[in-house]
Amino acid sequence: MIKDTFRSAYRERRLFLYFAAVSFLLLLICTRSSFLYPYNNWDDANSYFSMGKSMFRGTVIYRDLFDQKGPYLYFLYGLCSLVSYTDFTGVFLMEVILGILDLACMYGILRLYLKKGTALSLLPFVFGVSFSSFSFYWGGCAEEICLPFLLLPMYIVLRHEKNASRAPYAWDEIIAAGLCCGFSACVKFTLLGYYFAFMVLVMFHSKGILRFLKSCAVFLIAMAVPALPWIAYFGIIGALDDWYRVYVYTNVFLYSTFGANDKGESLYDKVYNMAKILYWLFWDNFQYFVFVAAGMAFMLFRKHAALLERLCLIILFGFTFLGIYIGGSHLPYYAFPLTVFAPAGFIAAGTAAEKILKKDMAGTGRLLIPAACTAAALVLVFVLTPNRYYLSYGKEDVFLSRFAGDIKRDGLEEPTLLNYNCLDCGLYTAAGIVPTCYWFQTQTLPIEDVYIAQHGYMKEGATDYVVVRDGYPEFLTERYEEIDTFYQVMGEAEHEYHLFRRRDDR
Repeated sequence: MIKDTFRSAYRERRLFLYFAAVSFLLLLICTRSSFLYPYNNWDDANSYFSMGKSMFRGTVIYRDLFDQKGPYLYFLYGLCSLVSYTDFTGVFLMEVILGILDLACMYGILRLYLKKGTALSLLPFVFGVSFSSFSFYWGGCAEEICLPFLLLPMYIVLRHEKNASRAPYAWDEIIAAGLCCGFSACVKFTLLGYYFAFMVLVMFHSKGILRFLKSCAVFLIAMAVPALPWIAYFGIIGALDDWYRVYVYTNVFLYSTFGANDKGESLYDKVYNMAKILYWLFWDNFQYFVFVAAGMAFMLFRKHAALLERLCLIILFGFTFLGIYIGGSHLPYYAFPLTVFAPAGFIAAGTAAEKILKKDMAGTGRLLIPAACTAAALVLVFVLTPNRYYLSYGKEDVFLSRFAGDIKRDGLEEPTLLNYNCLDCGLYTAAGIVPTCYWFQTQTLPIEDVYIAQHGYMKEGATDYVVVRDGYPEFLTERYEEIDTFYQVMGEAEHEYHLFRRRDDR
């Protein structure tokens, strides 16, 4: 008994090391947070980092600084800032850890239908086509952080539908999904459609209305648990209204077409526009969407499968897509949660391969083929990732190095900075500066207060420095002098960045 226990622990350790190796190696290429890249210069990720490190230094997010993502996102980025304050080393470590969780869930999903060696061999490709896609973007998005909390309910659904026939979902399955939902809701609540679909499946399996109502109550209680620390935190400091106003109201009524961006679309217009989005998502992210489509077809036409097992992926996909895109907004990384459906396509491929070979693709316990597949996946992601061109850049090729050096040479003990005419360009990170202005960056929101407030900061000389992308108002030169400029070419994008320092005679 003891001998078997040690053998099992050893096998699990080897499995964990395999997940860690795959996550580390593929993310080295896929994410700009990797040390192979000079900077992760994505404005969104730098905004999260600025919010997170400020949070860990006493700033109250939403009340003292404005950015409209959920608190767990900033909390995790704050933890990353404890690892490294002026670069994304901590963020890369976080992405690798999340990648390990992703791989563990993906492996569990594959193993529901495939032999061990087949699952291990396909695993790097599942991960690779997802993380080298256009929707992964530059690395560190909110959707990436939520992915393990989407994959686990997917595993629960497929395991249940495959094995349980019409049996109700177990309480521990519902609790696990509720906890995942609560976490995701505190990162980006547009993902709630996915969990709504989960409860639709629970409803179909419930033996009567009473059982379903109990399941809903258990799910909602579990969902509330991840939110309780934030309710307590914001409640104690008196910022619950700020949390609601920025995170909920802004996203629902200002960022989507339901509020300030309302285009007067009819129901037909919305359906037509979402159909167009789905069409272009397929082609923009063909490398994993082809597996999403194949997986749905495989499940739909699978022999001897129950009706809900055939339909579960279609139901989940439909509500997930609706939750993400019904608001009318569309950015590349919004689609990344849809990679949760890609493993099903690899199940179809693995099933076909096992039938042709009439055995496990890799052979039980053999690591040579999975290792070779990892190497092949590494080549694949290098070819596919849209970030590949940026690997040739050095730190001296990015304006952040020079501007951070300018600030450092001035020798101010705690310099302050305003980011104007774009989201956080990364100078807060590179120069190690904590934002001090509520509108510390120029938001892409239909809120007049943003420019009014930022113009006020500049007129009164509220910060030591101002970094500007492209144009700036003439009155800026009344209180500030330009000390550096950099014409930045980044792929197809070209921008001119300016660094201004406050005049001594303010």
